Amino acid sequence: MMTGIAIGVFFLFIGYSAPAQPGIWTWMTGANGLCDPSPTEPRCDYAFPFWTDTAGKFWVNVYGGLWNYDPLLNSWDLALSSGMMNNVQAPLGVFDSLNTPGDAVNGAYTWTTPDNILWLYGGGGSCEMLWKYSIALGQWAWMGTYSGQSFGVKGVADSTNSPGCMLETNAAWVDDSGDLWMFGIGPTQGNSIWKYEVNSGLWIWMSGSNNGDAGSYGSIGLPSVNNYPSSRWTNFHWEDDDGNFWVGLGHNGGYSATDVWRFNPYSLEWTWMSGSPNAAVCTPIGTECD
Repeated sequence: MMTGIAIGVFFLFIGYSAPAQPGIWTWMTGANGLCDPSPTEPRCDYAFPFWTDTAGKFWVNVYGGLWNYDPLLNSWDLALSSGMMNNVQAPLGVFDSLNTPGDAVNGAYTWTTPDNILWLYGGGGSCEMLWKYSIALGQWAWMGTYSGQSFGVKGVADSTNSPGCMLETNAAWVDDSGDLWMFGIGPTQGNSIWKYEVNSGLWIWMSGSNNGDAGSYGSIGLPSVNNYPSSRWTNFHWEDDDGNFWVGLGHNGGYSATDVWRFNPYSLEWTWMSGSPNAAVCTPIGTECD
């Protein structure tokens, strides 16, 4: 009897622990090699919008098709196929089966709020438009088109504030109140922090520069409301357990940014945490940049 239990436990242990070994990649699904279209999975594209919902499913919007991947079932599902061109059929804030942001590639900001709504701003194709998608309804709602850049007064919400065209990055966070934050990259505003208040529907320029300059570094490790990073394109971002936003690395035309920053959305202080400031001549080929 004990032998049978021991054998059963042994095989249970092997079956459970093998996929979880650290440092080992596992090819789970998808085509091996070429980026071919498939009726059962999304095709590849450059810098398409992606999300993780509150249930742990992964979502991507590719060629106008909104897909989700269930890691438990190891399968893709086409949730919505709505075409590559953006289309607005309903009034502001109203979900509609014919609404679609289209094919928003080339880097867009994405958020998942606690109510399991997927948010999307910018990207090539609709770089000045804000959208939200209800997983429960299976429909998009257009939340506004913010043509041109209008910063207004720092820290003050206003209906005339507008981030303008945004693309080639996805440094975005959701705060404890469910509001949307992003580290800006656009034609002139590359190192600003914006907040979108979900309840009021207003944008606020919260921190940083409005002209995409070389940043204000201060002293490494010391927070200040006067600090902010240099302008850059980056997808290197995360949020820690204390609600701080982190951003770093990336590039902006003539230089590679190798620094890492922390932003406190409550005190509005930036802290330069690591890396070289203004790494204009840092070329990370052969020799590490730091």
